[in-house]
Amino acid sequence: MGGEYSEVPFTQIRADGKRYPAGEGPDVYAPVPDWIQVLINQGVDLPNLLTSITTTAAAALVWPPLNRLLDTVGDGSGVTNAIGDYSVVAATLRIAPPAGEIYEIAQLQVEIETQLGGPSIRPSRYGDIVGGLSTGIDIHTHDGVSVLRQITETGKNIEDNRDWIRNAYEVSTETDQSSGFMHVLWDFAKQDAKIVLDGDLSHELRVVLNDDLSSLVGHTFTVKGIVIS
Repeated sequence: MGGEYSEVPFTQIRADGKRYPAGEGPDVYAPVPDWIQVLINQGVDLPNLLTSITTTAAAALVWPPLNRLLDTVGDGSGVTNAIGDYSVVAATLRIAPPAGEIYEIAQLQVEIETQLGGPSIRPSRYGDIVGGLSTGIDIHTHDGVSVLRQITETGKNIEDNRDWIRNAYEVSTETDQSSGFMHVLWDFAKQDAKIVLDGDLSHELRVVLNDDLSSLVGHTFTVKGIVIS
């Protein structure tokens, strides 16, 4: 980088990238950090370097979106609709990134479809299951050895519709005379608590079911976020 004062050490730089002794030149900025001073003294084209860094960083921030149902395998190939009787043998819905990828999960969406319409979806029920669930739904992250982060409250699983309201805040219902629909949006980003799963560390998000859910028509869990690789 050239400049009429190239032989004089300087501590300030103007917007046009030219070098000036401290206090000289129009539109002088604040003192330059030592590491930038070294680069300029070595003749580095600083404006072009900064433009290149900014362009590269911006491109890296455009990560592919993550929008996937949890399933019994964890890679999208398993069963996604959790409407079985899991009261004797528990079932787990999960999502796990492959090696080399990281999933940053911002939201969990739960959709419950019921057989009964009208006022069948009540706070004390799970969907329209009278009395709610006896064991409840446990949600956590795991590394294949132990629990990493408890998402639902420790010792208090999701047992009824009130628990979804208490944890997720955003819950809506729609019913007619023949069916009902309940939508839960758990926004981890709004709570400043995104879920991060690292495929290289065998991380996965798990939803553990241990009740009879066979009376439900639909029961799915979807995560939204980004894939970092």
